[in-house]
Amino acid sequence: VIAVLMIAYFNTIIGWALLYLYYSFSSPLPWAGNTRKFFYEDIVGASTGLGDVHGMNWPVFGANGAAWLVTCLVLIKGVQSGGKVVYVTVILPYVCIVALIVKGAMMPGGTDGIRAYLEVDVAKFADYETWARSATQIFYSMGVAMGAIV
Repeated sequence: VIAVLMIAYFNTIIGWALLYLYYSFSSPLPWAGNTRKFFYEDIVGASTGLGDVHGMNWPVFGANGAAWLVTCLVLIKGVQSGGKVVYVTVILPYVCIVALIVKGAMMPGGTDGIRAYLEVDVAKFADYETWARSATQIFYSMGVAMGAIV
């Protein structure tokens, strides 16, 4: 049961990411003014409460369907096809990170950003909030190892 809930949760997030990918090809970017407003109003279509039901959000439905289709296509042949997908899903994030670091370092103030990222505030280790956020991240990372995401 937990694995089914987790795969549904992660596929929903992948669907949102697909929508952001689609919208990223438009100029100007739709979230340039207010990211929070764009996410809750345009992507999620959040309502004011349980009594405020205003129909199907077709873009989210389509993106979620695409995420489920990709998941099914990867898993339909079993572990053999999943192994090939791992080559892409493991290597591509590193390529993207390197590209973002190079791009960020070349921008004005890029070295200041890298320096700020690498500076460690040791006093934060004594803060409860730091440890609570770390534990939350660990649980999300462990969720992938549960077998729901293959």
